[in-house]
This record gives sequence, C-alpha cells and structure tokens, in this order.
Amino acid sequence: MVEPLGCALNGVEASEAQAGDRVAVLGRGAIGQMLVAALRKRGCEVAALGARDDPGGARYDRVIEAAGTAEAWLRAIDLTRAGGTCVLFGGLPAGAAVAVDAYRLHYEALTLRGVFHHAPRHIRAALDLIAADKAPYAALLTHEFPLAEVATPLAMNAGLLPRDGLLKAVIRP
Repeated sequence: MVEPLGCALNGVEASEAQAGDRVAVLGRGAIGQMLVAALRKRGCEVAALGARDDPGGARYDRVIEAAGTAEAWLRAIDLTRAGGTCVLFGGLPAGAAVAVDAYRLHYEALTLRGVFHHAPRHIRAALDLIAADKAPYAALLTHEFPLAEVATPLAMNAGLLPRDGLLKAVIRP
C-alpha cells in the first residue's frame, strides 16, 4: 500500500493543489482513490470522476488523470480551467501520441505535467498518512488470496480474469 500511495502523493505534489482548490481526479481505481484521500487531507474540494463522467461543463483548478488512456488524458486537459494545472499520472505506452488543442495550451496558459514514480519523501509521507488514519487505505483492500494463488489477482489486473471489484489484494503466506 505504501509504494502506490507514495506515487499518488508525488502526483498531488506535482499538481500544487492547495486548500480550497477545486480538483478533479479521473480514475476510480485504487490510485484514484488514494489521490482523492490525499487531496481531501490538503483541504481541497475534490470530484472523483470516471473518464466519461460529465460534470456539466465544470472546469477545475487542478485535474489529475489516473486512468492511463489517451481518452482520459484528453478529458483531463478538457476539464482544466484556464490557468490551471493538469497532471498526467496514468502512463501511456511508448510511441503513443495525444493531440492537444494548442489554443488552450497557449492562450489559456494551461500547465501540463507528467508524473511518474515517487521519491523517498513521498514514501515517508505515505507511511505517516497510513499510521495516522488507516481507514481510507484499508478500504482499498478488497480481496485476499493465499500465497499459492498469487497469480489470480495478477491475472485479474491483466484482464485475463474478471476483476470482480478488485482494487488491491492482500496475499497471505
């Protein structure tokens, strides 16, 4: 739980979100939920959206994309207000191209940031958050498997088996 939370904290840091900011998170998986929890801890007003959700024309001060599709990247940029910051957290494969509206980048002064991985400070902060309040993170542990079945959640994540609501799995020795 600590490593993905450290990555999420890196994304929150890159967004430069402050208390009172209106922030949208695209992606409702475990990482998306970690981003939401960390942003709320900062005092942000957070909307957790699916990549296709329609927030009724709303635009946000900060948007963090955590779905990892070209469609989600474009949606995240679209949801960012003029002068806002969009963090592209979910990675795309090498060679993937996303056509961005140059008018919005230039005339609306959008900031786009790619974020990957974490630094030691993010891991320390993740440990502190979990120690202070386990509830938001424990809720992400949706499945439990014995060590002999460790391949099952991996196959679920890879789409080889139905996900069955899997967010994070605990593997018991």
